[in-house]
Amino acid sequence: MEHITVEQGAACLKDWFGCSSPAHTARGHAGPRVLIQRYGGNWKDQPGSSGRVPVHPDAREMVQRFDALVGHRYLYDGEELERRMREAGFAAIRRCSYGESSVADCRPRDAARFDADLEAVRP
Repeated sequence: MEHITVEQGAACLKDWFGCSSPAHTARGHAGPRVLIQRYGGNWKDQPGSSGRVPVHPDAREMVQRFDALVGHRYLYDGEELERRMREAGFAAIRRCSYGESSVADCRPRDAARFDADLEAVRP
């Protein structure tokens, strides 16, 4: 959802809720805090970095520049993503640790770590 506007993201969550069956689990990731911590140092030292983003003393500005390069329009933190999932109708929202999930297919993950992995169930 970070590649679309906030309004489009809210509409997508509502569509996903409408298309899912009862007891369906939706999973979301949020991460500005961990991005700021992770990229608070030298961008060129980060895995997968092409070195195109200049080092800047303000980690938040560095994250914003990186987001612009990869096409991010909005970054959600865990609290906001949880609120938006609730507004769409999902319930039983919980935070998961890295690699943890109530759905077996969601357990294997790439090397990225997020501020919050959230799972929500359609009632």
